[in-house]
Amino acid sequence: MRSERGEKREKASGGGARRGGGRVPGARRLLLLDGTGMAVVGAGYLAGAAPLGRVLGPATGTVALVGAVLLVLGAAVALAARPPEAAPGTVRWVVACGAGWIALSAAVLAFDVFGAGVLDLTAAGAVWTAAQTVPVGVFAALQYAALRRAAPPAGRG
Repeated sequence: MRSERGEKREKASGGGARRGGGRVPGARRLLLLDGTGMAVVGAGYLAGAAPLGRVLGPATGTVALVGAVLLVLGAAVALAARPPEAAPGTVRWVVACGAGWIALSAAVLAFDVFGAGVLDLTAAGAVWTAAQTVPVGVFAALQYAALRRAAPPAGRG
């Protein structure tokens, strides 16, 4: 049962899933797993930048930069998972980041395959670049599905 104060606060903040308020049940665990995975991969890239660069193709500095970005984003996503239920805007932001990562990876692969050599990927680097988009896509799809379940049906609310 909601308190009168809680209802007033929800109305004042434009509450309800229709206007971006509300919460996304079930997204917390997804965000925590996604953020933790990103941070762990980022830390691995940072720690092993030189050998990973030799195996995958990009310069050590590029691998380290990607690692730092993943570490920061992963920490931000994990922190976003702190509330019991995630805000829809937060989940949308994480889904958009995942979609952007996949698009960027596809662009890097396309440019490298067609000879532009953006990162000078080795064969192993090309396989890794494609393969690492799979878990990103899975998390984005699961997070998007959680958003869809949380949204009120059209014409209601």
